[in-house]
Formats: sequence, C-alpha cells, structure tokens
Amino acid sequence: MGSHNQFVNNRGVGLLGVSWQVSFTLFLLVVAIVWLSTPFCLAASQLEKTGSNGTEVAFTEELTGRELKKGALTVSFSNYRSSDGIFLRRRIEDYESDSKASNEFKSLLIKAVTIIEEGKKASHDGKQSLDRAVVRWRQPERSDAPLAIVWRDGHKVYILESSTLNHLRSFERQIYR
Repeated sequence: MGSHNQFVNNRGVGLLGVSWQVSFTLFLLVVAIVWLSTPFCLAASQLEKTGSNGTEVAFTEELTGRELKKGALTVSFSNYRSSDGIFLRRRIEDYESDSKASNEFKSLLIKAVTIIEEGKKASHDGKQSLDRAVVRWRQPERSDAPLAIVWRDGHKVYILESSTLNHLRSFERQIYR
C-alpha cells in the first residue's frame, strides 16, 4: 500500500521535478516569447533594408555641443553612433551672410583630397537648389571620419562626417530629406 501511494505521488511530477501543469506552462511561455520576438526581429531587419543600397541605419546621439571656428558666428555639433557601431558627426556652421557661407563651402572643397560627387540638393522647403558635395578629407579631424557630405543652405554650412558613404547617405536621407 505504501508503494502505491508513492507511485501515485510520482505520477504528478514531470519535467524538472514539478507538476506537468507547471512544466507545460513553462513550455508555453518559452514558445510565446520566441514567437512574439520573431515579428520584432523581422520588423527590425525590414527597417534596415529600406535605403537606396539596401540599408537604412539607426543612429543614436552620443554627444552634442558648440565649438569655436574663426569666421563663423556659431558652430554646433552632434556625435552619433550607428546601430552597427560606426561614428558619425554632424556640424552646422552659421555665417554672417550667404557669401561667407559660400566661401566656406568652397574652402571645404579645397581641403578635400577627392571630390566624390558634386552637384545640387533641394533645400528643406524645396524652393531652391543648394550646393552639395561628397568628399574625402585630405587630413580628417578624426581618423574614423575621413568622408563627408557638405552642403550650403543660405548662411549655413552643413557637414556630415563618417567612415562610410552608406552611413552618411542614410543619415542625410533620414534627417534632411
């Protein structure tokens, strides 16, 4: 009789020494977590495949501030890190006039060892065409940012710097459509 009671008590014990109901609940919980995380992973991978060359990159701002530059009224910068670890810096330089900004844009092109692209870009309001260039710096301020996209919009000069054109173009598309 004692052995019968022991047998009955052991029948209710399942995986990990707990009842089959608890084991089944844990199993369902694991399946649900895997099943629910899959759409998020797929959504994230789809988000990263929307750019012109197949990738749109997410950026996180790490640092923002101001710096001094001779001739500029103000210079602001923001440092970003992409989802895949690539550094990107955005600088916005404000000048007294359109002509001073134009001169600074031209001097930036002189500082380039290579002008990869040169052309026009629509302004943020779409009303005018802006000077724009993609360059490789002769002597970059940072070794991890030898490439840049620069453009002029009125009395402001915009400079995006990074190590890859894909990241530069992705940031430009996302922020400055």
